[in-house]
Amino acid sequence: MPAIHHLLEQTQEGDVEKVREEMISAFATVGVVAALVLTMDKMSEKVDEEMDFDGDWLDCDRIACSEIHVVLSCVSFMCCVHAVAFTTCVVLWLSLTPPKATKDFFYTFPLSMVRPAEAMMVGMAAWALDQMFLAFVRHGTHVMMWLAIPAAGLTGHCLVMWWHMRKFAWHWPDPQYVRQPRTEPSEQPLIPPNNAS
Repeated sequence: MPAIHHLLEQTQEGDVEKVREEMISAFATVGVVAALVLTMDKMSEKVDEEMDFDGDWLDCDRIACSEIHVVLSCVSFMCCVHAVAFTTCVVLWLSLTPPKATKDFFYTFPLSMVRPAEAMMVGMAAWALDQMFLAFVRHGTHVMMWLAIPAAGLTGHCLVMWWHMRKFAWHWPDPQYVRQPRTEPSEQPLIPPNNAS
């Protein structure tokens, strides 16, 4: 079952309109982020293969640097264009769908949220890899290798958090994800009064 169906099953009939508005906002966010990545795409930029650093293992005479750059930037471009176009399409048609048909819309198009979000994330990943690759070519691997380690750590953190949040959204209201209300402290005083003898 897609995540949107799980959300709709947990939503009361009176709250469907609110879910609809939140989904339109989420689609717009995905589209805006993908469009922002598109503005930073460097597909038209050529790799300077003449740069050579002594003792560097990244040698563009032996490695197809231009082709690697073109593939990564093209993947980023295609995925982000797909995310922008798809979210625009969904927001347009969801806005023109009568409110009472909101559930039917999401049951008919269950992957309408997942696919543009996935395309945006793949596009962002390809863009980040392309930027890192260009930095390796321009500045050499000696320094960039050390800078790539924290970048990989931050990327891993995003992926792990994505997985945990997806798991939470999918499995709620399982007991392990439902927050139990805090018990109020006892009204009894901490120090009992002295009994008069």
